Amino acid sequence: MDIAGRSAVCPAGQNSTHCSRLEEAATGKVTFRFEWKQAQCGGCPKRAEWVGPTQPHRTLALGEHHHFLQERRREMHTEAFQTDMHRRNRLSYARLVERDMVDVIEHPINNGKTDRGARQTMAAAIKFLDAKKPTFLFAHLDHVDHAGHQIGWFSEEYFAAVRGADKLIGERVAAIKQAGLENDTIILITADHGGAGKKHGGATMGAIEIPWIIAGPSIKPGHVITAPVNTYDTAPTLAKIFGLTPPTCWIARPVRSAFVQSVE
Repeated sequence: MDIAGRSAVCPAGQNSTHCSRLEEAATGKVTFRFEWKQAQCGGCPKRAEWVGPTQPHRTLALGEHHHFLQERRREMHTEAFQTDMHRRNRLSYARLVERDMVDVIEHPINNGKTDRGARQTMAAAIKFLDAKKPTFLFAHLDHVDHAGHQIGWFSEEYFAAVRGADKLIGERVAAIKQAGLENDTIILITADHGGAGKKHGGATMGAIEIPWIIAGPSIKPGHVITAPVNTYDTAPTLAKIFGLTPPTCWIARPVRSAFVQSVE
């Protein structure tokens, strides 16, 4: 589409230079309307895809900033643009934690449509685990959330993403064992929310019921926690594991029933 040159080519390759400039009197909004002749559309094999049953020929309305928007969309697919967005996202993500409390923050590039970012995240986590044997390591696998929002919770694609996360977690467990840290490591797996359709789901069980799994030294093996666990109970549970005293204003409590001996 070339608004400046008043020229447009349809998906069938037919050119149109019949362009009208329309301006709404109330708002001043400008639209450019292209039309193709009846002779061009009548016997076109793509007519059913692009022309309605009551339309004599194809028309297309574009905003006056169409060219700029298209250029911007093309720019968004370039490696330079994605690298810059990755840098900005990394800075934004760093603000979610107390920067002075962690030594390293890594945010692999992720297009949000595949599990590439999750695989890169776990690979970086395992590499760091092998090299540094850190006291605390957190890995965020966000491809399951993307599958829920883009395709739908409880869809086949969603469950495929869950299986992918399970595989990556298995790789993390194997790396812990290989590093000789199995007897000194507690693993906690959880999520922040579920969903319904493509949204968070509101106050439904599909939205508020999430996995909360903990394993390792001092944790009851094979134990099913029957008491309710709130997502904010994760923080004081970790604090107790590290022997830290939470602020008195916290309303959350450690999940004591998960431990062989009660965590006081």
